[in-house]
Amino acid sequence: MTDRGHPAGTPPAPHRCRPALVAAVLVALMVATAWPVIFAQVQRGRMALDQLHYHERTVRAFIDAWPAPDLTDYWSATTPGYHLAIAGAAKLVGDSRTMLQLIASLFTVTLLGVLGWALGSRAPPLTAIALGLPLVFSLYVWPAGVWLLPDNAGWLLVLGVVLLALRTKFGLGHLLAAGVVLAALVLVRQIHLWAAAALWMGAWLGAGHNPDADEPGPLDGSFRGELGWLLTPSRDRIVRTGLMVAATLPAFLIVAHFARSWGGLTPPLFQGEFQSEAVHTGGNPAAPAFILAL
Repeated sequence: MTDRGHPAGTPPAPHRCRPALVAAVLVALMVATAWPVIFAQVQRGRMALDQLHYHERTVRAFIDAWPAPDLTDYWSATTPGYHLAIAGAAKLVGDSRTMLQLIASLFTVTLLGVLGWALGSRAPPLTAIALGLPLVFSLYVWPAGVWLLPDNAGWLLVLGVVLLALRTKFGLGHLLAAGVVLAALVLVRQIHLWAAAALWMGAWLGAGHNPDADEPGPLDGSFRGELGWLLTPSRDRIVRTGLMVAATLPAFLIVAHFARSWGGLTPPLFQGEFQSEAVHTGGNPAAPAFILAL
């Protein structure tokens, strides 16, 4: 035992204030830099154009048709969850452009808050803040905290999937949470269906599970070292993974429903009506690199 009462070699649990501190710093930096731009109503650049031409247009169409908006065709290449959430909130608090952007920025605030909490639970405060800063000011995060862009709503739910995949406990609550979060994710951006694989892998590995305690499977002894443990099946692994696959099926059904409703993987307006059609159809030769980057 150490003089602090912790077993030798075991790091002490982080003070419960540390995750909150890291989360507060990251959120404060985002609000301090993004909200002035919102209140100033700066509408320049590609991100602002995406808001004006597509996402705000979709949100306002949903507001006008509330509570039964048409989800079969609208001015966004994504599934409608993000736009429905903003439209529903706008019906309660107002639909000025500034208010819509403030509502949308809450997805970014929540993303950074959850990320900061997760980092602060795993690293000292200064290290955790340093790890979070590049994301706060990333070109792929900060703009979606200012303008109406669905990216950070998607990344928030991707983060939820990753945290669930890394959980140390596996049970009914874990399965239900994984299914709900993944379903919400594909309701925001159908392209994030890939995140199901992270949940499957987490179930297979049994995040936090002791590899030495895993039941030996029929291939036990056929492989050696880390790779052998990774590939060796066991009854526990097969059951866990099978249950997780079942829990993620609703997300696949949601994407299939919209694909059938749209006649493709994007709404009809993005299937040939204008020049950016090529961005949303066909194969992408960079896809293997993207997959490897994950």
